[in-house]
Amino acid sequence: MPFHSSGPLPKIYNEAMKNQALYLVHDEVDYHLVELVIGITTILLYIYAMSSLPSIITSQTDLEQALSIIAKGDVFAIDTEFLREKTYYPQLCLIQIAGNGIHFAIDPLVEGLSLQGLWDLLADERITKVFHAGRQDIEIFYHLTGDVPKGIFDSQIAAMVCGLGDQVGYDKLVHHFLGHTIDKSSRFTDWSKRPLSDKQLSYALDDVIHLEKIYPMLCEVLEKENKLEWIKDEVKVIAALETYAIDPEQTYKRIKLRTNKPLILNRLKHLAAFREIECQKRDLPRGRFLKDETLMDLAATGPKTAEAISKIRGLGSQKNGWLTGQIISIIKQADSADKASWPKMPERKKTERAPAAVLEMLRVLLKHVCEEAAVAPRLIASASDLELLAVSDDKSQPVLQGWRYEVFGKKALAMKAGKIGMALNKGEMRFFDL
Repeated sequence: MPFHSSGPLPKIYNEAMKNQALYLVHDEVDYHLVELVIGITTILLYIYAMSSLPSIITSQTDLEQALSIIAKGDVFAIDTEFLREKTYYPQLCLIQIAGNGIHFAIDPLVEGLSLQGLWDLLADERITKVFHAGRQDIEIFYHLTGDVPKGIFDSQIAAMVCGLGDQVGYDKLVHHFLGHTIDKSSRFTDWSKRPLSDKQLSYALDDVIHLEKIYPMLCEVLEKENKLEWIKDEVKVIAALETYAIDPEQTYKRIKLRTNKPLILNRLKHLAAFREIECQKRDLPRGRFLKDETLMDLAATGPKTAEAISKIRGLGSQKNGWLTGQIISIIKQADSADKASWPKMPERKKTERAPAAVLEMLRVLLKHVCEEAAVAPRLIASASDLELLAVSDDKSQPVLQGWRYEVFGKKALAMKAGKIGMALNKGEMRFFDL
C-alpha cells in the first residue's frame, strides 16, 4: 500500500514496496533486503507522521494518512466537541483521536472534507473504540451515518464496574489512574469558532491522549477481577440502534405527565409528534419551538379557535400565525381518531408496601456486596429495584438476572428466605449462613 505524502521517507518506502512486487514477478531483487528496508521505513514513517501531522487536520491528504495509521492498530480513543444549545441535532465541531502512537484532531467544519474514512473505521468491528460517557458522541455518529460505531468500550461504565463510583467524571478517572489534574479553563469553549487556540486544542486532545493510556489499565483491572463480561452487558445499551432512533409517535412519553385521561394523552401524543417532526425539519430544540408546558396546556384545554390558542401561555403572539392553524387541525384530528388507538396510562399494579425492615436489610446487603465486589451500587440496583425485590421474587427483575444475580440477587433471595443472617462484629457487618 503506497504512502501518500512528500519527503524522502515515503519515497523510500514506496520504492521498497515496488521492488518487493518486482521480486514476486521476476525474482530479480534481494527479497530479504527489501523486507528489511520496508520494516525499518515503516517504523520511521510513524515517527515521520507524528512530526508531520498538524494538531488539527483540515486537508484530505493529512486525514487519510492519519486514519491509515490508526487503522493498523486494534484500539483507539475518540472524543468529540459539539454544540446543541440552538439546534435539534448536535453540531459536530471537533473530533479527537489517539491510537497507534499518534493523536490528532479533525476539523469537521472544513468545507469539502470527507469523513467517509472515519465512518469506515468506526464500522470496523476489529478495532475497539474507547469513549468516556460516550452516549452523546455515539448519538452524533448515529445521526451522521445512520449507524452506531462497532466495538464500543466506555471508560465511565468500566469505572463503575471497577467500583470508582456512579457516573465517574473524566477528571476523577484521569487523577485515579494517571495522577494528573485536568485544566478545565477551556471547558466552556465555543467549539464552532475558528481558529482554535493552542490551549483549546491541547485541552481537547488531552481527553483522548489520557484515555488511550487509561484503557489498558481499566482492562487489566476488569480482567483481574473477572468483570469483562459485566461491562459487555452494560455497553449493549449504548451500542443499540434503538437507543438513538426516535419515533415521533412515542415522544409524548418523555413529557412529565400530569394526567392519565386518554383524551388528553391522545392530544398530547399528536401534538408531541408534530413538534418532533417540525423540530427535525427546522433543526430547532424542542423547547424553542413549543415547550412541554405549552403542549400540556393545549392537550388539556383542546382549543378550537385562534382566540382560544392566543390565551395559552407561550402562544400569545400566534393568534393569526401558521402555527395556530396547525394546532387546531392536530387537535381536531386527535379528537376524531378511533378511541381504540388512544394511548392509556399503564395500570399501576397494586403491590404491597415494601416492609421497612426487609428494605433496610436489602440496602445493607447491597452496600456490603458492592464493597466486596468493588462495583458502584447504582449499577446493580436502584432504589425502585430494591423496593420491588422486597415484595417480589419474580425472576424477570434485572437484579435477578445475569451477573447481578450472581453478585447480589442470589444472596438477597437467600436473606429473604431466612437462609442468611447478618451481625455486627467489631464495627464490621458480617453475613453468615443460617
